[in-house]
Formats: sequence, structure tokens, C-alpha cells
Amino acid sequence: MAIDKLGIYNDALLLIGQRKLASLTEERESRRLLDSSWDLGAVDFCLEIVKPVFSRITTNLTSSTPSSSHDLDNVFTLPSDWVSTIDVYSDSRLDQPINRYINEDRTIACEYSSIFVRYVSNTNGEVYSKWSPAFTRVVSAYLAREIALRLSPEDLTDLDGTFADRVEAAIGIEAKKEPQQRSKPSTTTLSASWLRVYNDALGIMGLDEVVTDDDDSVRRSALDTAIDGSLVEFMLGDIAWNWAITSAKILQNPSLETDWGWKFSFDKPADLHRLDGVFFDEYFQRPLKTYIDEGDTFFSDVDEMYIKYVSTEHLTNPDGWDASFRKAIAGRLAKETCMKLAPDKYQVVKDEYEERYSNAKSKDAMESPPRLIAEGSWVRARNTGRVNRRRP
Repeated sequence: MAIDKLGIYNDALLLIGQRKLASLTEERESRRLLDSSWDLGAVDFCLEIVKPVFSRITTNLTSSTPSSSHDLDNVFTLPSDWVSTIDVYSDSRLDQPINRYINEDRTIACEYSSIFVRYVSNTNGEVYSKWSPAFTRVVSAYLAREIALRLSPEDLTDLDGTFADRVEAAIGIEAKKEPQQRSKPSTTTLSASWLRVYNDALGIMGLDEVVTDDDDSVRRSALDTAIDGSLVEFMLGDIAWNWAITSAKILQNPSLETDWGWKFSFDKPADLHRLDGVFFDEYFQRPLKTYIDEGDTFFSDVDEMYIKYVSTEHLTNPDGWDASFRKAIAGRLAKETCMKLAPDKYQVVKDEYEERYSNAKSKDAMESPPRLIAEGSWVRARNTGRVNRRRP
């Protein structure tokens, strides 16, 4: 059924138990009261509260005037159809909201010379074909509440509840029609393996998956931000993950001469992320303690050394991770983004992450080879001079 003004009036009258109007010119007190409320801005009031999608417009304002009362010198006149401001942005992608501005006397004053204003317009105020059913019911409930004081005061309390319920329902419906704005453009290219990690994290939070690399959802943006915030670097550097350790023999660089102290200089491997140990021998049994680590260089009095380290390749390549570590990264991603994406699931997500992290450490420890435990000074002193040393 098509929406029209007569239908809106009659729905309002129905709410207060009044007879319907036959036309918009019928000579009745109820019609005159409805006209009066309508003319006083009933539709604009409801537009301002609900902000329905059909009324939203974005415009680029580039002509401003200086202010005579403050230092925000770019004052823009808002369009004549403006009802209320939704957001103000500094860029055409609507990625960068302007947080510091003044909205007064149908103007916006800010520090930018060009702005993009997302606002509620009353252009479609009486273009009923554009109206949504939810918004229509809000307007009729508002009209009923306005005229009830004269025609049906005993119903006023119930009408207040009806109006509030319809507003809440309409706002919820409209929110689903337009996706949330991204906080910023994506900075991370998603390979198939990264996509699996992202979706594992989203699954922990009970959220929809990211389907494609060009997904522009808030979910994707939040996960990107967590990765850009050195999440993997932190996890890789937290403990010595045995699955991630590689080894190398490095020789002194004759072109790097030392001016004093240590005899030799060594270039660090270009892919070194976390150093796990420096040794005299290729079997990694004799730790080298006489060296120093400065910037991109080692210094020592030996002319070759053997090192164990974690490679930077593991920072960007989930395919090289142990499966349990991959699960732990997804858990940490969920924990880092949960307060933004699914705050009601935070405790569940936190528990899941802690379990995954504990499992990853346990599995890594069990699968690593046994290490030779160096004999301490007390044990050496106790065994010195005894015929049966090293025996019970």
C-alpha cells in the first residue's frame, strides 16, 4: 500500500481511537490539530531523531568565510535542506572524520578549507515514495502523541511508549541499511594464508568471515590495525619459539675495522629478528660469551661464530608458522580487536587466547630437542679432586 499524508494522519488517529478522515480537507478538529502539528515541523523533528537512510546526503563544501568570533577561520554555510549533521570529513573517501568543528546557526566552522558533510536532508520530506515503513510509523506516532493532549489525554502515557518503541525500531532498521564507515583505508594485502588467520580470529568472536582481499568492513580494518601494531613481532619475540629458529655461520668482515678493543666485526644477517644464541662451534654446544651486540654488528675476538636466530620471514608469512602458533596468533588478534568488534564476548575470547597460547608453548617445548645443561660452579667444585667424580 502506497504511503501518503492521509494514511499517516489516519494511523495517528487510530492510535488514539479516533475515526478516520475521509480526506485532508474534512472539517474536523482532529484534522486541524494534525495540520497544525505537521506545519510546526513534525517531519523534520522525526528526521532529526531517526536519520533515515533515504534522507542522508553527502556534499563537498569549498566556499568559506572567516570567523569574527573565534580562530576556526573556515566557516561554511550549510545547505538550505539541512536538518542535522551526521559526520564531517576531510577527504572524499570519508575515511578521515573531522573531530574538532563548531556547528551553529546553520554553519560549520573548522580548520579545513574543504570539507565533506554527511547530513540529514528534508528534500524528501513529503516525497512519500522515498519513505521507509519504519519512519512512516514514527511520524504517525509522533502526531498522535502531539494531538492526544487535546483529544485523548488519558492515552498520553501509552502513546509516549509507542513513540519510543517505534523510534528505537526505526533507528535499528536504518543502521543495518548503511554499513559503518571505515576508520582508514586498508594497509595490509591479504594472502590466502592471512585470510585464514583473519577468519579464525573472527570466528572466535562469532563474527562473519572476510571473504575477499578487497573487503572494506570495519572487521577487516580492525584486524589490519592490530597487525600493523606489531602483534606478530611481539608474539615472535616473546619467547624462543623452537620451530622458528634458524642457524648460520658468520665470518668476520675484514672491511669493518675496529678502532679499539675487539679484534673482529661481523655483519648481522639481514633477516635477523630475534637472536637466540651465539656459539663457538657448529654443534651449538659451546656458548660464546665474549662478544658485544651493537646495532647491525657483532664484535668479538674470534674470527667466526655460529648463531641461532628467528628470521624476519616469519613476520609476514603465516605459511611458515607452526600450526599451534598460527592458532595463537588468531587468538591474540581476536583479543586485541574484541573490545571494538564484539565487546560482549571479551571474556570468552580472552580465555580462548590464553588456552591457545599455552598449548602453543607446551607443544613447542615438547617438540624441541633436549639441551645440554651447563655444569654450575658449585657442582664443579664439589666434584674436583674426587676419584669417583661424576658418579654417585
